[in-house]
Parts: sequence; C-alpha cells; structure tokens
Amino acid sequence: MRSALVFSTNWPLVRRRLAPVAWLCAAAGLAMLDPSHLAAIRRVANDALYPGQKAVASATSMAAAVRTAIVRYRVAVQTAGRRDAERRRLEKENRRLRQQVEALRFALARREREIPGSLAGAPTEPLLEPETIEARLLGQQAIGTLARFGLIELYGPSGADPGDLVLDCVPSVIDVGSDHRTSPDDLLLAGSCVWGRVARVDRWTAEVVRADAPQFRALAMLARDDGNSGWRLGPRGMLEGRGKGVCRLRFVAVTEPVEVGDIVLAADTGGLIDAPLVYGHVIEARRDAGATHWQIVVQAAVFEMPTPERLVVLRGRPNPERTALRPQRSSVSRVAGGGTREVERLDSGTVNGATGEGRH
Repeated sequence: MRSALVFSTNWPLVRRRLAPVAWLCAAAGLAMLDPSHLAAIRRVANDALYPGQKAVASATSMAAAVRTAIVRYRVAVQTAGRRDAERRRLEKENRRLRQQVEALRFALARREREIPGSLAGAPTEPLLEPETIEARLLGQQAIGTLARFGLIELYGPSGADPGDLVLDCVPSVIDVGSDHRTSPDDLLLAGSCVWGRVARVDRWTAEVVRADAPQFRALAMLARDDGNSGWRLGPRGMLEGRGKGVCRLRFVAVTEPVEVGDIVLAADTGGLIDAPLVYGHVIEARRDAGATHWQIVVQAAVFEMPTPERLVVLRGRPNPERTALRPQRSSVSRVAGGGTREVERLDSGTVNGATGEGRH
C-alpha cells in the first residue's frame, strides 16, 4: 500500500523520465519500417500539419504587412506635419510680401497722380527729414546679462532681484536708447511694415511694444485698390492692439465704405515720410444695428512675419538745409547805458548780437 502510494505520488516524475525513452523507441521503430510505409506516414503527417503551417505562414505575412503599414503611416504623418507647417509658413510669408507689394503699388499710384510739372509750384525743401537707425531686438538671455551688469532695469513681481530674469514679465527691448537719441513714440519698422513703437527709453536700451500689443495706439487709415482707378485712400481711425496678432480700428463711421481685405496704413507720418507704412489688413468688418461706427478687426502684419533680429527705428529731425544759420542782414541799434549793439538776424529767427560800450 505504501509503495503504491509513493508510486502514484511520483508518477509525473516517472512520466518525464520515460518520455525520452518512448521517443527513442518510436524513432527506432520508424527506422525499421519499410520505406513505403514511411512515405505513407509522412504524407499523413504532412496533411495533418499543413493547415497549421499555412495559418502560421499567413499570420507571419500579415504581421509583416501590418508592420510595414504602420511604418508607412508614421512616415506619412511626419511628412504631412512638416508639409503643413511649411505651408502655413509660406502662406504667412506670401501675405507679408503681398502687403509690401500693395504698399509699393500704392506709393507708385500716388506719384502718378501728382500735379503735372507745368502746374506745380516751385519745389521747396521739407522742414523735417526722416532719420533711421538700426536696432537689435534683444532676447531674454541678453536682457538678463544686461540686467546683471546694471545696464538695464527689469520690472517684475515685487521682491524680485533686479538681476533676476523674470520670464513672464520681460518686455521687448532694443539695444539703442538715449545714447542714440531714441525717443518715446519712435516707430519700429520691419521692411515696409510697422513692427511697433518705442514705449520707454533708458540710457542704453529702450522698451518697445508690438503693433498688436494691448498698449499700442496709433492713427491709421484704410486704403483700397479700385482696379483701373488705382489706389484710393479711405477713412481714418484709431488702431488699437488686442494681442495675438489682432488689432481693432475704431471710430470709422458706418457711412464710410469698408471691406474685408482693405489695407491699413499709418496715418501719422505725414510730413516725415512719403512711403506708405503697413499695419495690416482687414479680416472682419461688421456693422451692428443702430451703431454709428464700424466694428473692424485687423490682422497685424507683425503677426504674419517671423520675429526679426534687427529693426529700423524711424524718427524725424530738422532738415539742415532749412534750419542752417545763415546771416541775412546786420544792423546797429542803441541800448540802455549809452552803448550800441550790433544785431545779426538769422534765417532761423534767432538773434545774435554783441554789445560795445562807448560806440556811437
């Protein structure tokens, strides 16, 4: 009884030990069979295993096809993403170039409509002439470096070290300040587009705001290409930044014609520069019931261009041809105390004189 219990308990072990012996006996028996019988056995085995082999081969081929499809899909997605990004970049660049071309066409059309030379008056020198200087738009790393050396002041949250770089509060800064006679409200240009305006000037740098920033305000006017009749200037209004590339043009009466696609030009550069400067183009024009002014949304040109490394600061200065001190006439007049003074009057309206005692 005890031996039987032990045998039944160890039966799995005995079966594992006898399995190789059974396989060897089966192999020896097959080797001793007649070749014709072996061929029949092989055919039966092949027929029994063929469906499984076919299924395994089909599954392997299908898995390879799925892997190939996944790889192709990933490549197609990456390629489509790159193409879409490139398409958006090219669309922005095309819009920016189209605005510059339209500005140049507007300037050319305005020159063609000037009064013929036989009817024009004698030419005069302008009192103001434009002056431009190049400025670099500083990155956050450059601003932090200048702050550590005390060359720039950063305004951040209370308690922040003046030398700390506060990323959320760092304004846009250019590397020219009062040392280059930069003044608040000087315009910043990127090509023929208005990038922004100088807001505050320090000794070495200046804080600037983009044209789509909420702090930006400027006079602007609409212009439209009427086809054969050329460019036509439209109404004026106040351009206000709204952020994220959007501005609003306010105070344009509903009696004025406004259409989507109209170009928005700077209207406060008269007497300084004749070339049109572009703020953007109209993307929405709505006239609410009972309203007296249009609701005009402008896509800022600065939003459709990559951040420039260099900008041009536009400002005016007196024309030296008009303001040069040239003597006009001299005269001698008596002054209190019995002396005389020689007075020299100048074209600029100033008076320069010398007093002499005892001259009669």
